[in-house]
This record gives sequence, structure tokens and C-alpha cells, in this order.
Amino acid sequence: MVGRRRRAPFGPLPGTMAARRGVAGIVLLALAALLLLPVARGIDVTDVRVGVDGQLPVRVYIPSAAASASAPGVIVAHGFAGSALLMHTWSLALAHAGFVVVAPDLPGHGANAAPMRTTQAAGTSALADAIDEAIVHLLSLPAVDGDRIGLLGHSMGSGAVLERGIAHVELVRAVVAVSPTDADVDGEAPRDLLLLAGANEGRFVANAESLLERAGGERGEPGDGDARALTVVPVVEHVSILFARSAHDASIAWLAAALDHVPTGRAPMGPLSGWLLLALGIVLTWQAIVAQASTGAAAPTRRRGAWATLAVGGIAATASLVIVARSIDIPTQVGVLVAGEVGIWFLLVGLVWLRFGVGLARPEVRDGGWAVLATALLMLLGASATLAWAPWWLSGLRVSTAMVLTVLLLPFGLAAAASLHGRRGRAAVGVWFVTSLIVLVTLGAAAVVVPGIGFLLLVLPLLPLVLAATTAVTVGLDRPWASGLASAVFIGWLLAMLFPLA
Repeated sequence: MVGRRRRAPFGPLPGTMAARRGVAGIVLLALAALLLLPVARGIDVTDVRVGVDGQLPVRVYIPSAAASASAPGVIVAHGFAGSALLMHTWSLALAHAGFVVVAPDLPGHGANAAPMRTTQAAGTSALADAIDEAIVHLLSLPAVDGDRIGLLGHSMGSGAVLERGIAHVELVRAVVAVSPTDADVDGEAPRDLLLLAGANEGRFVANAESLLERAGGERGEPGDGDARALTVVPVVEHVSILFARSAHDASIAWLAAALDHVPTGRAPMGPLSGWLLLALGIVLTWQAIVAQASTGAAAPTRRRGAWATLAVGGIAATASLVIVARSIDIPTQVGVLVAGEVGIWFLLVGLVWLRFGVGLARPEVRDGGWAVLATALLMLLGASATLAWAPWWLSGLRVSTAMVLTVLLLPFGLAAAASLHGRRGRAAVGVWFVTSLIVLVTLGAAAVVVPGIGFLLLVLPLLPLVLAATTAVTVGLDRPWASGLASAVFIGWLLAMLFPLA
């Protein structure tokens, strides 16, 4: 008699999930390459320094179709805490449509070493000078028709281009002000004015409506010289409007009509999409490696009441920062606007969270090696952003500022990493969500009550993405000392890169 054959209880083999993540990571990296390779095809993109003293960094976009023809030229100016790279997607959209573009790093931003406070002390003159120097360089390019010049600026940059459009009304034939601030517009200057604002940035929609009213109200068609229009871009807010194709298309249509130009093409899918796939591919590949190679450290000595402690720490840090900011000129001490206050806030929160919410086990020797690897991974993520939106690499004062901010952020990084120890899947997502929510609310309160850092309210929605990056690197590693240090280096570097020199 033949016995019944037993069926083997097949289940997921060890390492299967890691292997899947590795494969998914490689696939995403390949897709990212397919999206990123065409974005500047047919466009000559160069970085140069121009101006009287050769100190103004600009990024120049020249379409190959314009190399032997007379093309219209456009200056693209970024906003506060931005750079020419933040406007990269918009500049590419214009270049693919046949415009020659010059995008400067305004004082204190990107690679421009001039302090931002010099600009503030002199009103808008330093910004205006930078726009003028960029215009001079634009006019010097052989491919540019000097009779067809337009300006486009976002937020702080909108005020600068509006001012120059008014001052150079004979030269500048059209101005596009994105998320506009304020300027002395009227019914005649600047010429052919288009105002753009995101539906989810009410303050800037109100600014645009006020400008439109003072400019004589909506009227005419671009090319008339005195046309005015306001377009509210659906869904987007102050940052995402920079990557909205509908906003790009509106500006291209307006500038093309005003400058007697027929668009020569349309940009492929923007570099931001390719970069997001690239970043996700890097993270998944990292997690696959960690799942196979890492051996977790000892669990935290305590983790009860961690969220209540984090919330109390956020409230206490906000109250303390109000007092500190009144007695110390933090930007002067740190060297960067806003970032110093943020760093001190995270220091105070981290100290409270570590002391009363979570307790770290002692570091091990192997934490040093993993700290190097995790830091390298996060720096690679940051460096990849140069393909789409951020001038990641630092120089001069920004390097020492990043070191100071790393020290300030270390307690928070360690506490956040300890709270993630042993968490996987939904549990890790839950930790990330609660941490992000508490930090958003309490740091948002600080932005309201601490003088000089109100701009934070515009960029705070990006904070969960930053914490998602550090969480993704922490999960699976289970070495709070290593991932906490790496997170502090990453966020400190990001703050030093993002905010203007004081």
C-alpha cells in the first residue's frame, strides 16, 4: 500500500523579500535613467560666472535650434531659499520651446557667496543688480535677439523681475511673476504682465489679485504691450507650482505671443519624476543590502511615552527658541538665515526626547562602519538631487555651517532612530507618520512666533519627505547610533544648502 505523499509547506524563503527589493530597486534605477537622459537633449546647459566682478553664477540654456538663429531670451529668477537649479525644470521647459534662458543664483543662494543680509539692508538693489548682470549676459549671447527679452521670477524673484521690467520698460517686452510678492506696477509698466499663483497658496493669490488691480485689471493680449492676466494654477502650492506643467505651458504661451515666437517643441517628462524614481531605487537597493548584511544592535533601554515626550519637547523647544532668538543673533552666529533657528529647535527637542522618551544602548564598534555606509547612502541621495532641483555640494562657509548643524541635530537623529528600532512595514510607517505630524505642528508653531523664520511655513510640507528618507535608511539597519548620526549629517547638510547665507 502506497502511503499518501506529504506536501511540503512552501513559504517565503529566507531573503526573498530582500531579493525582491533589490530587483525592484534595479528596475527603478533603469526607469529613472530612461526618464532623465532625454530631459536636456537638444539643449546646451552650461554653468558660468558673469557680472562686473565675475561673481554672479548663472546657468545658461541654449536650444540647439537657436544656435544659428535669432531666438528670444528669458531671465529665470528663483525665490527665497531657491537657486537656479530649483528652477531647472521650468528653464528646461522654456528652452525646449525655443527660448534661450539665463538663470542666476541670486545673492546668498546656491553658489553665490554674497550674503543675503547685504541684499536686505540695501532693499532690492542687490537683487536688481544681479538681474541686470544676468540680462547683460543674456544680451551678449550670439543666439539671442536683443529686441525680444522677457523675465520670469518666482516669489522673491518675482519682485526682482517686476522691478527690472518696470525700470527697463523699453528693453523688457514681457514679465511673468510666479507666486508674486509686490512691486510698483501700473497700467503701463511692466509690459505684458502675466501673474501665476497656485490655488493652494492663498496669500500669493491675494498678492496677485492686488497687483492685477493696480496694473489696470485683466485686459488685452500678449503682444499688445499693456496686456495683463492672472492664472490660478489648480492643486499646487508655493513649491509644487515650480514643477507643474500647466504653469510652464501658461508662461510659454504668454512669452511666445509677447515676444513674437512660435514654440519649437515641448519638454519631455520633467527631471523631478526621474529623480524621484532614482531616489526610490537607491533606497530599495540599500534596504536589500541591509537585510542581508546587517545584524541589529541592542534594543533601546526604554521607549515608553515617546510620543508624549516628543510633543512636550516640541512645545518646550518653541518656547525656549523665542527667548534665545531675542537675546542672540542666531543667523550671525551660524552663518545662514533660518537654518540656525531650526537647528537649535531640533537640538532642544532631541535632548528632551532622548532624556525622557527613549534610551540608547551603548554603541558598538561596528556602528562606526555602518554609520559611514548610511551617511554615504544619504549623501548619494542628496547628490542625486542635482539632477532635478538642488545644488547639493557645499563650499566655503556652508561647509562649516553644515558641521555645526550636524551637532545640533544629532540628539534628534539618535532619538528618532531609536524609536524606529525593530519596526518594520506598517509599524515603521506609523512611527514616521506620528513623528512627522508632531514635528510639523510644533515647528510650525515656532515659525509663527519666532521672528524671522516665518518662511518655514512655506517649506514645512516638505519635511515629511526628508524624514521619510532618513526613516527608509534606518529601517532594517536597527543601529540607532549609526543611522542617527547619518540622519543628522544629512539634515544638517540639507539645511546648510537650502537657506541663504546670512
